[in-house]
This record gives sequence, structure tokens and C-alpha cells, in this order.
Amino acid sequence: MLRFGDCLARLLPSSGIRVNMVAPEIRWGKLFGRYRYGGLPKWLGYFDKHLTLPRSLARTIAAEDGPKVVHVLDHGNAMYVPVRRRIPWVVTCHDLLTVRAMRGEDTTIKPTWAGHQQQRWILRGLGRADHIACVSSSTRDDLSRILPEFPRSRASVLWNGLNHPYKAIDRAVARQRLVSSGLGHLLERPYVLHVGTNAARKNRDGILRVIAASNGERNLRVVFAGKGPSAELNVLASNLGIGNRVAVMEKPDNDVLEALYNLAHVLLFPSRFEGFGWPLIEAQACGCPVVCSNTSSIPEVAGKGAMLHALDDEAGMARSIEALFDPEIRAALIARGCENVRRFSSVAMAQRYSDLYHRVVSDCLRSDC
Repeated sequence: MLRFGDCLARLLPSSGIRVNMVAPEIRWGKLFGRYRYGGLPKWLGYFDKHLTLPRSLARTIAAEDGPKVVHVLDHGNAMYVPVRRRIPWVVTCHDLLTVRAMRGEDTTIKPTWAGHQQQRWILRGLGRADHIACVSSSTRDDLSRILPEFPRSRASVLWNGLNHPYKAIDRAVARQRLVSSGLGHLLERPYVLHVGTNAARKNRDGILRVIAASNGERNLRVVFAGKGPSAELNVLASNLGIGNRVAVMEKPDNDVLEALYNLAHVLLFPSRFEGFGWPLIEAQACGCPVVCSNTSSIPEVAGKGAMLHALDDEAGMARSIEALFDPEIRAALIARGCENVRRFSSVAMAQRYSDLYHRVVSDCLRSDC
């Protein structure tokens, strides 16, 4: 969300939009030392989020002159949308997976009691918004189903744009970046890349099974970028006989991640649920082929630039990975991916938000909100 906000803040001024970013300042959360998202600091941090920020936001709004829009960048903060307001509020909805779990749907998320209360506040806030920008049609469909009373005309699909200019780079440059980052051993043989976390919905257990089912003679590695595998995943890898073929790069910076995409045999992205799926277009921008599941928003975002499979078709995913060793098949998929990623320009995203702001301000003036 920070990258999303930074991207908009950087690009919107070119459309004549003055941006003032407001975020919670951690005060209570630091009373017991460094803030962390867990334990007592987390709960104290809620004081900053629910008491300190609304006051700071109100002061910022009052100080600004001219037409104004408040844009809540993450639907998880939709509770800030006030009941009575004299200016329009826009909320970007990235996914409703936790809300769906609260309603008893299986999204692999198990909300706590406190989580249930939080999601109720979020839903009420979403219902008060003047406009909701959904990052995919899949997310807007979930919104319409969960909040049927919210006018569909006030919920738009505004795709995310690339929040970093990932691109295809010279392979020698990419190789040097990995060597400098201590990842030179990845260059010994082809590797399959996954970018994400260990959340159940990311289906990293499925990734391990796909690698185990792939051509053993290739001796493919799998590289988990973003977060190292959990203890349970390490046990599964060992049981599948591929424990020595798992590599990890935690929290790679943009340059290293770009190099990983550029040199990967394929991005394997078999998620069970996604609100959007940024790694899909990041990989395509770098000329990395994509093999993925066909669930939720993934077909919409991956377009024709990926090999899509049913979630349980792990054997099919393994066959697609093998097929991508054919130079003609590989070149054709990369070309389609490069064409697809053009739909997700960050400049175009910022322009769509600029247009939305003007529209909601105009609607507000007409209705004297």
C-alpha cells in the first residue's frame, strides 16, 4: 500500500492534482520500544490508528483550500469515512478476502474475534464511501455481492499500475546483481520463481508439489522471494525429496527482484485467491514467462500473457514449465506478456484516478454534499 500511495503521489501532480499524504504517526505503539505488528505494541498502535490519525486528518482537510477529495488508499482503513461529510471520499478496495472469511466463506483466512469487529467497521465505512475504486472486476463482483445495497454505478474498476519500472535488462547485468547479493548459486541451473508470502492462499505447498512433479532430469530449483518458507513448507519439501532445491531471498530490493524476474525460467503463481496480483505484471514487464492458476482476478490480470491452469491441475502446471524450455513457445509467451503489461501503466492509473476525483467532486457540487 505504501508503494501504491507513493506511486500516485509522484504522478498525480502532472495532472494538476495537489497531493497531501496523511498516515498514522506511531506514538502509543512505541511506548515499549520499537514498534512491531504483534503483541502489546500492535494493540497500542490501534490508538494511533483510531484516535490520533482521525484528528490529524481533520486538521489537514480543514487547512486545504479549493475542491478536495479524501482518498483512502487501502479499504482496510475504510472506517475513517465519516457518516456526515461535506467533501467526497474515495476508497480503493484491493480485495475482500477477510470480509468473505468473516461471512463464513473459505478464503484460507481465519479472522479472530477482533478481526470480525474490524471487518464490520470496514464494511460500514465502505458503505458510506462516495465512490469505491476496485482493483479488478473480480473484486468489484465481490463488493456487489457483499454490499448489494451499494450502487454499482459508484464502484469502478481501476486496475493497478506497475509501482516500480521493472523491465527486461541485459542478462550480464542481472547476473552480476545476483552474484553481488550472494545469489550466484542460482545461476548454476534453471529456477522457478515465486514472489509472495507463506499465506495459505498463496499456495506455496502447491508450488513444491509442482516442482516435485516436474522433469527430474532438469533438477529445477524453486526460489521463494519476499518471505522464507515456513517450517511446515520445509518439512513438505523434504518429504517430496526437493529440500535441497529450495532457495530463499527475503525482502529483495527492486534491483535484485528485477534481476530474479529477468533470469527466472518462469514465475509460478498458483494462488488460490488474489485481489489483483502484482507479481504477474512485474514478471511480464521483465520478459519472464508466467504459469499461474485461473482463480479470482488472475485471468483478468495475466491476460493472454500466461499459461493458466485450474488450481488442482498441478501436473498441467509442471507440463507448462517443461514446455517453456522450447524456445518458440517461450518467445511467444514472453511476447504476449509484454503486450499484456501495457494495460497496466502507472501513468494511466494515475490519470484514471485524476478523472475519478474530478467526477466525484462534480457530483458532490451538484448534490450539495
